[in-house]
Amino acid sequence: VQLATPQGLRNIGPCAATLAHAEGLQAHARAVELRLEAAA
Repeated sequence: VQLATPQGLRNIGPCAATLAHAEGLQAHARAVELRLEAAA
């Protein structure tokens, strides 16, 4: 189990989404993107 604070998500979220897209994990990328939007 991993936990990310809102600040942690802002720090690593964009990289996580980029990596997920590169690996073909579109749903994972979208999940990160939605969390980033909600945290904004």
